[in-house]
Amino acid sequence: EEIPLPTGYVRATEEYQCAKGYRGSPYQTCQGTADCSSELLMLGCDPITECAVPRATSLLEQCKLDWGSCQGTEPGAYCELRCKAPFVGSPVQALCRPGNVDPNT
Repeated sequence: EEIPLPTGYVRATEEYQCAKGYRGSPYQTCQGTADCSSELLMLGCDPITECAVPRATSLLEQCKLDWGSCQGTEPGAYCELRCKAPFVGSPVQALCRPGNVDPNT
C-alpha cells in the first residue's frame, strides 16, 4: 500500500524528490510516538519563498536606507535599494537568492 506523501514531496521511480516550488534533499526518518510505536517522516524539502526585507543594523542605517521596493521580492528577482532624503547616492540592486527557502533572508 502506497503511503500518501506530505506536501512538497514526489516519488520519482525509486527515489523521492522535492516537488515543484520546493527545494532541498528529501530523506526519511522514524520518530517515536507517545504510545511507543513509530511513524515514518519525510523531511528535507522546504517551500521556496519570497525574501524578507533586510533589517537595518543600526539606527543610522534605518534613517538612511529605503528598502521599500524590496517588499515581496520573489526568488531570483532584484529590488532597488535607495537613499532616504536628505541622504544622496546611487541606487543599488539587491538580489533575492534563487530558490530561497528562508523567509527571514
